[in-house]
Amino acid sequence: MSTMPTDKIPEPTDAQPTEPDEVEPDDEPSDREAAKYRRRLRETEGERDTISTQLDASRRALVEHLAGGERVKVEALWAAGTTVAELLDDDGAVDPDLVRKACTNAAETLGLARPPRVDRNQGRSQAVGPTENPFSAAFSPRR
Repeated sequence: MSTMPTDKIPEPTDAQPTEPDEVEPDDEPSDREAAKYRRRLRETEGERDTISTQLDASRRALVEHLAGGERVKVEALWAAGTTVAELLDDDGAVDPDLVRKACTNAAETLGLARPPRVDRNQGRSQAVGPTENPFSAAFSPRR
């Protein structure tokens, strides 16, 4: 018979007992009630985070929609370091005037040229009277 040396495995000695993150509810009514409130709190915090994310996405989409009509691309607005929080009024709504100012600031900051404005009145001049065609006048009988 051979005897193999057995390694002694030290038994763990905890100086401080570890507590689980969530205490299992005991049979006492106060512990069950506390666990119920903690569960409701976690659910409510999750819903709050979801709604906050949706609100941020909606605000960003509105800012991009308003900035789409301005002289810079939306990407330039974000590249200039503008945040959605800077474009909100005191009530937390997106302020169109602040969006316009931020677009102008982004164009100046990034050195973007202003696109030419279209003159919609070109070609709409009113004729003073009937004009004579010089080509036909060359071949018409002299008066």
